[in-house]
Amino acid sequence: MNLKEAIDEYIVMKREAVKTALEADKNDERWIRLSDALDAAGSVLKEPADTYMIASVFLTLGARSEEVMHPKYEDTIDAFKALHANTFRELPFQMHNLKKKVLKEIAQGMALYLWSDDLGQNIRLSDMCEKVYRMLAPLAQDKGVFELMPGEPEGLKPWLRPVAPDYAKRAGRPRK
Repeated sequence: MNLKEAIDEYIVMKREAVKTALEADKNDERWIRLSDALDAAGSVLKEPADTYMIASVFLTLGARSEEVMHPKYEDTIDAFKALHANTFRELPFQMHNLKKKVLKEIAQGMALYLWSDDLGQNIRLSDMCEKVYRMLAPLAQDKGVFELMPGEPEGLKPWLRPVAPDYAKRAGRPRK
């Protein structure tokens, strides 16, 4: 059984519990909130959603499940709220890091391509930083991530060094 099947099975099981509970007391707000959370979880699984939306829906589902299963649920609800708040706070940092990682990988891909065409083995790391910076800057500007780039071409060295061939890492100018 894969994760999606397990979640679907969990939702079906909880829906049956909600149905039974609401037959006994149609006005129990806890079970109504759980029913709403189950509906949201079911819909987020059927349609494409971003990671934050999925996390938010399932945090709410967990909180609502705790609410109906445990009479002293307030502490658990507070813990879920705190976790949810931390997710909100961390999301901008996670997005910043992800964008910077993608930008770095694009720069490395450009450098690898240019070095693969360097049959004379003349392009050193500093020269490659200049070339990649000139190509990457307009792309980053168009995509709104220019502020994530190093301030000058030499700042790309730590990004490109891991993919640089040995001849490009040597000190000094290439032979003429």
